[in-house]
Amino acid sequence: MTESSFEREALALFEAMFEIASADRPRWIAAQTEGRSELRARLLAMHEAETRLVMLQTGGAIKGLEEEDESPPERIGAYRILERIGRGGMGAVYRGTRDAGDFAHQAAIKVIKPGLLSSALVERFERERATLATLSHPNIAQLYDGGQTADNSPFIVMELVEGEPLLDWAQNSAAPLALRLAVFRQACAGVAFAHANLVVHRDLAPSNVLVTGSNIAKLIDFGIARPADAAGDEAEVSRPNSLVSLTLTPGFSAPERRTSGAVTTAADIYSLGKLLAMLLPADAGDELTAIAARASAADPADRYPTVEALDADIAAFLEHRPVEAMPRTRRYLLHKFVARNRRLVLLSGAAGALLLAAFGVTAWQWYRTEEARAAEAQRFEEVRSLARYLLFDLNDRLAQVPGNVGARASLAAEAQSYLDILAASRNAPADLRLEIAQGLVRLGQIQGVPTSPNLGLTDEAQANLARAIAILDKLPPSPARSIERARADVFAGLVMLHGDFAQTDAEARLDRAMTALEAVSVTARDASWHQTMRNARLAMLEFSDVGEQRDRFPALIAAMVADRANWPAAMRNGDLAQRDDAVHRYYEALRLSYEGGENVTELFLANERRFDALLAESPFDSGLL
Repeated sequence: MTESSFEREALALFEAMFEIASADRPRWIAAQTEGRSELRARLLAMHEAETRLVMLQTGGAIKGLEEEDESPPERIGAYRILERIGRGGMGAVYRGTRDAGDFAHQAAIKVIKPGLLSSALVERFERERATLATLSHPNIAQLYDGGQTADNSPFIVMELVEGEPLLDWAQNSAAPLALRLAVFRQACAGVAFAHANLVVHRDLAPSNVLVTGSNIAKLIDFGIARPADAAGDEAEVSRPNSLVSLTLTPGFSAPERRTSGAVTTAADIYSLGKLLAMLLPADAGDELTAIAARASAADPADRYPTVEALDADIAAFLEHRPVEAMPRTRRYLLHKFVARNRRLVLLSGAAGALLLAAFGVTAWQWYRTEEARAAEAQRFEEVRSLARYLLFDLNDRLAQVPGNVGARASLAAEAQSYLDILAASRNAPADLRLEIAQGLVRLGQIQGVPTSPNLGLTDEAQANLARAIAILDKLPPSPARSIERARADVFAGLVMLHGDFAQTDAEARLDRAMTALEAVSVTARDASWHQTMRNARLAMLEFSDVGEQRDRFPALIAAMVADRANWPAAMRNGDLAQRDDAVHRYYEALRLSYEGGENVTELFLANERRFDALLAESPFDSGLL
């Protein structure tokens, strides 16, 4: 056997090993390599190397391995290092406590070995880290901060999660099926949230889903995840020490990860299917097995289109409704109906042949209705996903490319038709109505909200903002409703101010928005709240300028600067503060120009240079332009 064929055989066995439970792997390796000591030694070495990397990723201590010579650093950034809790091929993980004097908490600090990533990958790693800081979700370990050590090693600061890897938790706790599915659905919720923010995890494996003592799932190691790939990334997967090649767990990574660098959300759905298959007990039944098989289909087109669709099939199983992964035969649909209506079936049998015949007719009618309902539900979910994609994904991408106004106008018209379909649905649940309102507010902003890039469709913007407010006013009170209502009022006020010149009505809108925002409890003030408050204060500067009340500028600017102290990490780490400073200096120069101040021209020119510097960093940013 040649050396290359020997390596191929070892890699094939290494891949298959991940389908075997951890406790059974030593016995399985011995059986597969019986009489072939070299192959066994190679496979064991690969297994040990993988264990080291996994322990680095999970942040767990590696017991039984030799200690490294170097001592942990005393400090990394604002954190004092307490101990090393993991290490591996990529670097080390430390437990640290923040003692910068502002607030105290413990965190996991992951340091990449110096020289492991090229300078280009370090730059990209830092750029993607800012995106990942926006992933604030109860089932995702929060990324707090990051930077470089004194020896230029990249590091990230993350929430310290005390828990067990998913499969270890299931085995050690002997968790029943219902609890296993509940925890798995929590993991799905975290992945779905990441996908909604255009981030793909890329390496969902048992070690990257930790379960706490309270049975809460936490996704970790988003630290080297990144947004879904654009064209041109395919070559990266073949390069050594690329971010793609460093995040691929055999047995759980999608087939396309080994053949292409372009990775979509379908790769995470595949990994979730593999996790579900290993999480299920042997007697889980055909339906759950079919769900796991569809999620982990080799062809991405055969998988669930979204994580929400995968989760919906598990919910259908738990509620004794038909699941999409099963063949929709009459026998299967009737079986599900009987399972949901067992008492009705028993009573019908006791009533005699006449009632049994009537039940048969009812069951057949139900089957036809259920079949039509499933088809309609699928079409509805497709429309819902398309609307979100057009408004929150494709539009933002098109806005970064000059000369796309015509395409964005067509996109807005298409999104309008989808939102009209969703808004016409009867008895829509509260979460869907909130989502429709959010879509209408976003569409209104794209169509004609001044002070941001828009299509100049003022009438259409006013109509959609009014529809959104009508929907929001009928929803039950919640922080999300209050924040979205405030955002709609800010945008509607700006349209009134510049489109209708109705300053009094516009200011009433803005006052109502500020009242709603200030009523949101401090604990519920997430990134969306801070972004909306920033929009409101910028609008107040604009209102004061138009109303010739420029003496209000200093107090408004001071309030915006004070707000920054409570900004989440994602807003603090970007260039948002620099942009706001440039805006503030513009308004200050404007005030001085009306008061007859000196050197006003130089102030305007200096501020223009600030904007030019920001544009040099982001030359196609539509907001800056």
